[in-house]
Amino acid sequence: MNSEEKCGGKSFSADDTPKPFSFVGMSKVDDKGRPKNDACTYDVAPPTETFKSGKMFFRLTKIRNMKAYLRGGSDAKSAKSIAATKGRRLEDAMDDAPMEQGKDYPLDMSKGKLMMIVIPDDGTKPEDTNLEFKYWIKGEKIVVKPVEKPKEAKPEPVVTAPKDDAGGINTILLIIVCFLVGVIVACACMWI
Repeated sequence: MNSEEKCGGKSFSADDTPKPFSFVGMSKVDDKGRPKNDACTYDVAPPTETFKSGKMFFRLTKIRNMKAYLRGGSDAKSAKSIAATKGRRLEDAMDDAPMEQGKDYPLDMSKGKLMMIVIPDDGTKPEDTNLEFKYWIKGEKIVVKPVEKPKEAKPEPVVTAPKDDAGGINTILLIIVCFLVGVIVACACMWI
């Protein structure tokens, strides 16, 4: 059965917020009791553009009538056991003890992604199984500096010298002053 649609998803990207996943319906026999061979694999990868370093965590929050095995690595052929000290390849997963519910399983992000294999117990029907897990990252984030917009140059104030007012206000003032002086002189001559 190991298809993305039938397993409820297959590939996930982790971040610093725990994300839940749940799935029901995996079985070893169909509704009529005929044997079938269901199994699902799930990959949880770190986002390389978000974290410098850190650890991915995986926790089974509920598992009923199934066994789950966890590996870490860049691909299925090079993946090693996370729970076992033997470090077996992914194909040898069932030789290890299954994952424990409620336990956190860490993997250094530099080692690749988390890969989980889930296999239903013998004789289980679709309504007999339930799987729930969470995955997240704890690590140092890459600090992205905001792009600064170039500052616009402010226009310099233009200072202009007063215009030489040939025939303008200066001339009018000169005429008024001359007129007043003429009136004062005329009045003074009349009094004498």
